[in-house]
Amino acid sequence: MPVDYNDADFLAAVRGVAPGVVAAVFDNVGGDTARAAWAMLAPGGVLVSYAIIDAVSGVGSLWPPFLKHLGRILAWKVLPNGKRAPFYDLWAGHRTSPRRYRRRLEHDLGRVLELVRDGAVTANIAARFPLADVVQESKLAESRTLNGKVILVP
Repeated sequence: MPVDYNDADFLAAVRGVAPGVVAAVFDNVGGDTARAAWAMLAPGGVLVSYAIIDAVSGVGSLWPPFLKHLGRILAWKVLPNGKRAPFYDLWAGHRTSPRRYRRRLEHDLGRVLELVRDGAVTANIAARFPLADVVQESKLAESRTLNGKVILVP
């Protein structure tokens, strides 16, 4: 279930859906959100981190917060608690090994699309816009006023 990390009490929202512990978290926020997600994981659970939105402020280098986040994930990985914490880097190898990068991307995204096709993963679509209305779509998507994704259709 997607959770709005801007919600002041997002932990309560998660607990409302999963009163015990959580088997998996896909975190694109990092920082406090990643730490809270790690704490909610069941033994054997996995926290897949793939971004550090909390560190994106438009000023300064992203390297220090990114390296800090990776260090935290590495530390979590060695704890003897049965939890896992990989960092999924979508762009890894896109310049140094483009063929391998493309194969990995096709495999990974292909698997996600299979899960969507099979109904195992669903997307909450809040609005659809024709491609010609990309400016209006972008403004709405960035407004953070919707529960779900805003998509463009050809």
